[in-house]
Amino acid sequence: MRRWRAWLAKILPAADFIEAAEGLHLIHLVDETIARQAMSRCASRLGAGASGTFAHFVNLSPQFLARPELVQQLLNNAQQICGSCSVAQNAIKPLVFEITERQFIGNLDLLVREVQPLLDYGFRLALDDFGSGYSSFLYLAKLPVSFLKIEGWMVANMRHNGKIQDMIQSIIDLCLRQDITTIAENVEDAETAELLLKMGVNWGQGFHFGHPQLDVNSQIIVTL
Repeated sequence: MRRWRAWLAKILPAADFIEAAEGLHLIHLVDETIARQAMSRCASRLGAGASGTFAHFVNLSPQFLARPELVQQLLNNAQQICGSCSVAQNAIKPLVFEITERQFIGNLDLLVREVQPLLDYGFRLALDDFGSGYSSFLYLAKLPVSFLKIEGWMVANMRHNGKIQDMIQSIIDLCLRQDITTIAENVEDAETAELLLKMGVNWGQGFHFGHPQLDVNSQIIVTL
């Protein structure tokens, strides 16, 4: 979860700076910084004795993936960090890269080629905001995803809308057959969480489970 420590110690949520970073063509630098910090966080947890079953999720933008030098630098950093905590180079890593359907309208075959080096190294892929765009199932068919995050608007409105419940159930059933872990976004209350559990969702995300917490020792610093 991105947060920006601004001047005067003010903490800015992602919504207040991500759009600006995209407009200034700096989002790939934000991605690089967040990915590096997340890898260091994973290494620290593993070094402290945590099991490898946890996962950190990090968004990657089209602007980042379109720069092979940044992808290679990420892999170089990963090799160095994994070596420091004795994680096998070919093992599945506790870091998952999220891509959002709405951001990747274009050549899906090219996108697969861009993410393949990360998958080969042991990182996994998540499809974020599934159901928010027009090509959701095309993305699911072509991309080698391990996790699927169900669009938060659908989750927030499912309790009082049978049609939405049926749609979510279809997504869950499909993912179950494809061995894809489902994550429901925007789970805001116990009733929704209980319903999702009965429907077979694997994981939940939202204020019902807790609010994002800032690591006071980390901050985003982008070099222009």
